[in-house]
Amino acid sequence: MKDFKTSLLGIYSKPRLWSAEDPNLYTLVLTLKRDGKTEEMVSSRVGFRNVVIKDSVFLVNGQPVKVKGVNRHESHPETGHYVTPEQMEEEVRMMKRANINHVRCSHYPADPYFYYLCDKYGIYVQDEANIESHGYYYGKESLSHPIEWMPAHVDRIMAMVERNKNHPCVIMWSLGNEAGPGQNFRSAEKMVKARDMSRPTHYERNNDIVDLGSNQYPSVDWTRSMAGNKDFPKPYYISEYAHNMMNAMGNLADYWEAIESSDRIMGGAIWDWVDQGLYKTLPNGEKMLCYGGDFNDHPNSGQFVFNGTILSDRTPEPGYFEVKHVYQNISTSLTDDGRISIFNKNFFTDLSPYDITWTLTENGNVVAEGRLDTPPAGPREKIVVPIPDIPQLKNRKPGVEYALRISYKLKKDRGWAKKGYELAFDQLQLPVQGDLPVFKAPAGKVSLSTDKHTVSGKDFSVQFDAATGELAQFTVNGKPLFKTPMAVNALRAASSNEPGVMAKSMANGLRELKHELLSYEAIDNGNSVTVKQSIKVSGKQAENISGYGDTKTTITARKQPLNDTNTHFINNLEWTIYADGTVVCQSVLLPRGNPLELLRLGYELQLPANMDNVAYYGRGPEENYADRKSGMPLGVYKTTAWDSFFPYGRPQDCGNHEDTRWVAVTDDKGNGLLFGSVGASFAFSALPYTTTDLILANHPVELPKTTDKTVLVLSSATRGLGGASCGPGPMGRDIIKANKPYPMSFFMRPITAKSYKGEIRVPAARLDMTMLTRTDKYTVKSVTSQEQGEADAEFAIDGDPGTFWHSEYNKTVTKHPHVLAVDLGKEREFSGITYLPRQDGSSNGRVKDYSVDVSTDGEKWQPAAKGSFPDSADLQEVKFQAPVKARYFRFSALSEAQGRDYAAVAELDIIPVKK
Repeated sequence: MKDFKTSLLGIYSKPRLWSAEDPNLYTLVLTLKRDGKTEEMVSSRVGFRNVVIKDSVFLVNGQPVKVKGVNRHESHPETGHYVTPEQMEEEVRMMKRANINHVRCSHYPADPYFYYLCDKYGIYVQDEANIESHGYYYGKESLSHPIEWMPAHVDRIMAMVERNKNHPCVIMWSLGNEAGPGQNFRSAEKMVKARDMSRPTHYERNNDIVDLGSNQYPSVDWTRSMAGNKDFPKPYYISEYAHNMMNAMGNLADYWEAIESSDRIMGGAIWDWVDQGLYKTLPNGEKMLCYGGDFNDHPNSGQFVFNGTILSDRTPEPGYFEVKHVYQNISTSLTDDGRISIFNKNFFTDLSPYDITWTLTENGNVVAEGRLDTPPAGPREKIVVPIPDIPQLKNRKPGVEYALRISYKLKKDRGWAKKGYELAFDQLQLPVQGDLPVFKAPAGKVSLSTDKHTVSGKDFSVQFDAATGELAQFTVNGKPLFKTPMAVNALRAASSNEPGVMAKSMANGLRELKHELLSYEAIDNGNSVTVKQSIKVSGKQAENISGYGDTKTTITARKQPLNDTNTHFINNLEWTIYADGTVVCQSVLLPRGNPLELLRLGYELQLPANMDNVAYYGRGPEENYADRKSGMPLGVYKTTAWDSFFPYGRPQDCGNHEDTRWVAVTDDKGNGLLFGSVGASFAFSALPYTTTDLILANHPVELPKTTDKTVLVLSSATRGLGGASCGPGPMGRDIIKANKPYPMSFFMRPITAKSYKGEIRVPAARLDMTMLTRTDKYTVKSVTSQEQGEADAEFAIDGDPGTFWHSEYNKTVTKHPHVLAVDLGKEREFSGITYLPRQDGSSNGRVKDYSVDVSTDGEKWQPAAKGSFPDSADLQEVKFQAPVKARYFRFSALSEAQGRDYAAVAELDIIPVKK
């Protein structure tokens, strides 16, 4: 038989449509007959669905669906780029269990079986051609320009289209990734449209030639602005966002608040789905998940292979559960009048497949549960129902927290989950009625030692260090419970998003802190003792760190000594020790010196290794952080220090729990210490490793298999995670800066298995919260350039030598002159100004040539001085030829000592005329 081509046309007037929510498929059978006898039969699963763009909105079957996606590489630690059909299927099932409905095939078409699975289970696919010439970047050298490369571009793109055009799951074509904007892609896009008009096209490097607008790693604020941009003529698709390099996935809830506010943004794909680590067997037979450099491979991409929502071995990361919650298609909230609002976000299916149940917690403990009988909300429908008639809600206890968890569980087995699987939930915090009763001093006596540094009661004592002021020991029944004093903690092992922040902290000595007692007073109240302290907390040694993102990390001492221009703290505390062993600490940490971004701030102590059982009332059960906690409801949970460690490909901070009301750390018999909030909640972690252990271990297998301690950290503030390994860092609200007071109050007490766990309320201590500021308030009138958010112009006049103004250098390097005009608040008589260069050990921006002008109205300026400074970090004086009366002065940096286009100023001030 000679080759021939033919076409068949069949009309099926009302098919049941395919979508990710309801992936309905038909079986198409083609039969070849000769003289009525069947020669051959072939079959294929097919689906009917429609994809169009209308009024700048992406529509599937007429609805503005949201693609809630991930970028997926084909990778397995045992077999590299080969993934078995069974492994592929389990991946798709895991996606469905996490409410993921979209995959971007990055950056090549997937195995054919993967499309079969996406058709079957319901996954919207962006199929992407195997084109990336990233190394040539995107200018004139890009391979997208030379005509001789056009056939290669077209061939790869059309091969993808021809192979996968019959899969209903494929709803858009991507021409490639990061391969330049040139004419070769224009030619390819025309070829795609000549073959297939049923799907929109995408290419992030040139939005002009395709149907979809797109970008990578926008900020939340940018996403919000695009959601409100009615002038952009195309649907917007975020092809890569929420870069999930190990402990990351910050701000996902904020992104989706913006995305769901507009039909114009169709969604996006997290980078990425699965870590691409490979196993290596060590000499001792242990397997190690490896990254670039572990096979002595050079050059390499280091740890940049660890960006997955699941580990290489398919273990879900903590961020997986945040994805599941943020991507869920049912939301539940409280109305203003106290009823339950249920919103079905699905576009094609109702809520009839789910059992809806409720669980009531009282201070985190489950006290009642039941079913919520409601009519199934239809697609995009909101229904409002009353809160169930629950006896415990009729007589609420004062100051007690009640929360109602509404759960949506499968009524029947699905191909990707069993009956009873919870696909969505929300926890509704009910208003607290009244306040906790004020804690009353229990009966009994406590005694104060002669040196006033030890307080003793029945079966317990606490001891303060006479030199440092630290709470050095807590002894119960003759058994000391502290391995180390309770000390200030201002560092965590950086996530992969923040090694730069950690490096700056270590350069200021914040890895190891020393405590110097400034004042101490102990007052015997008979049934309690009050200890008032002020402690200076500063770094022991400035340090450099290298190799954190490589295979070997080292910490070395810096030559320059630390001083008060470096970040340090004044810690003002008031302790009250009661007869039952309750110890209340009310404190405030006052940052001084350089106002660095901090990774966390609070207290740390080491407990014996056998005290590794952890129970807590806070967010859980998985670890969570300030910007990754929406999927972790409040409750009472139990774990261990060892189970709290998560084996990211490169060890880093883990095990944190936000919004904690109390945490108990005990031995196997239930004996130990309880730490509870007084007023505001706190964050905590309890691990078998110190921060330094985690910093120095480049692989989990390098950490010790046993330790002699449980490391407990209680934090007043923890930095958000963001995604700055490739994208924006945390939002401003989740960044900690050493520029304001950080209060923290908590209590601790010995406990047994039957002890009370909870919060207490005590009268607030009067603590000095004074920050160092200039007595005379100056303001910035104008500035030509500043590194906003990090080295603002205000830092040049804040009275703090540890801060500094720096000209812009991050997004663009601005040229000289760099001019700062200062408003002195009123007319003053002065004979010159002083200039203090930055005091952090760097000479970047040190001013050489300068000029100074003065003004009475801020409009008309008179020259007052001009000259050059020596290349020195010392304070410099600029004397005028004669004293002036002016309200404004203008400092112009005309050149830098090293000849670069930078300017930096720690402090500017006037030299007043003495009366």
